[in-house]
Amino acid sequence: MILILSRVFERAENVEDEQEIAFARRDFLGLNGELIPEHTMRTIESDAVDFIKDNSNMLTSYYIEGNANNVPVPK
Repeated sequence: MILILSRVFERAENVEDEQEIAFARRDFLGLNGELIPEHTMRTIESDAVDFIKDNSNMLTSYYIEGNANNVPVPK
């Protein structure tokens, strides 16, 4: 993953157009991350789930419009 990120950063340093940087990121990672190594993807998913479990009490304080749970905005 570090190698992939370094390639994206290298491209970003040489290009000023944000769209070009987005295309480079897509070329290295895939449209939906399908080019990320499976082990790396599992690690990211696991860390994300752990974060949500550890911080679930705080996450109810946030509202994202159109979310599936229709969590009300805290007042």
